[in-house]
Amino acid sequence: MKSPTTRKDRRVYRVLVGPVIGLCCNALVAQSTLELLNVPYGAAIRPMGQAFAVLFFALIAVVAGLPASIWGVCGARGWYRWIAILGIVLNLTPFLLGHRLFHWAVRVNGLILKE
Repeated sequence: MKSPTTRKDRRVYRVLVGPVIGLCCNALVAQSTLELLNVPYGAAIRPMGQAFAVLFFALIAVVAGLPASIWGVCGARGWYRWIAILGIVLNLTPFLLGHRLFHWAVRVNGLILKE
């Protein structure tokens, strides 16, 4: 009995796993960071929970998404390889995205960081 998925279909799935993980981690980092915009203007905050969320999602991207993207690059041909390379970039950016968005949200809201 023939499998419902062909070899080419499995190759496409293998290439798309890494970028999807990276995109989801970046979206979750952005969502957890942009919640700081709901804090009242000029409030004093200790963003330990937000920092943990950024670190957690960045680690998921590096531990799960980066190897999946590298695996996709090794098995891809043609323009599928560029999608897998985009996955590598997406999996390396959650920490940078969270850091930049955090400083932007603090500046826009006039938040005071307590130690």
